[in-house]
Amino acid sequence: DEEKNELAIHEADVEEFVRDLVRDHVWWGAIAVILENIGFPIARFGTSDSLLSKDRCMEEFEMAAAKDGLLPVDKVLDFLRKLTGADIADGAAGRIWKSQMVMLLEQLKICGMVGRSTKRSLKEQGRQVIERLEATRDDQALALGGDGDNARLKELARYRWPKWLDNAWNDVAPEVTGTGVKAFLPRTLIYKFVKSVAFDSEESYRKNKEWVDGMKIIDEEYDTWKEQIDSSGAKCVWTQRGQSVLRLRGVWHECFLDILARMGSPVLNLD
Repeated sequence: DEEKNELAIHEADVEEFVRDLVRDHVWWGAIAVILENIGFPIARFGTSDSLLSKDRCMEEFEMAAAKDGLLPVDKVLDFLRKLTGADIADGAAGRIWKSQMVMLLEQLKICGMVGRSTKRSLKEQGRQVIERLEATRDDQALALGGDGDNARLKELARYRWPKWLDNAWNDVAPEVTGTGVKAFLPRTLIYKFVKSVAFDSEESYRKNKEWVDGMKIIDEEYDTWKEQIDSSGAKCVWTQRGQSVLRLRGVWHECFLDILARMGSPVLNLD
């Protein structure tokens, strides 16, 4: 009986025991919640072309926490760097994923609204998600070492890009070694991706000088912007940047909203 008592913990001491056990460490269940809250591209079941498998994430965690199954809190960013395949140019938190890119595009005001649901029922669900996240944003910010903005990443991970935007991402993002998944973008390629969002074609000015010079200048003040009518009669807008000419993909939501506002007809309710 004495031996059994030595191996038992009084119910009043359980919480203190657990706190001492995991002090300054996180376990897989906690990491899984953190990954979900920051919109990390992880597949709950099976595999996906754009999501890391849960098994792959668990394997990386097990290797990082091989000593005792618990990962020191100050090693979480190193774990993310390893998981995203980061190199020295990607900074402390590794490469970026799509929900982070959506947030960046929102700040840049270019295609940050693409993929947002237009169905009322889904928007209402989204509002409920935001409210729940807002209610716990301080706790999440403390856990993630951030300022609470990370709470929105979970919502942004629900966005579904159209095929053209997915293709723009896949054309730039490298594959995660051994997976075939293109889930992360090196920070050095952010500009290239954003450029491919705004422009869908790039040609050499030197090789096409006569053709480019023959285009109609749209405005004398902005003489690097030119208009071209192709063989089908479609009108295209090109801009010259150094030795390259780029074709504008189109007018995106934020640009159109700004045009409406400047015309005195602003959209007051984006819902």
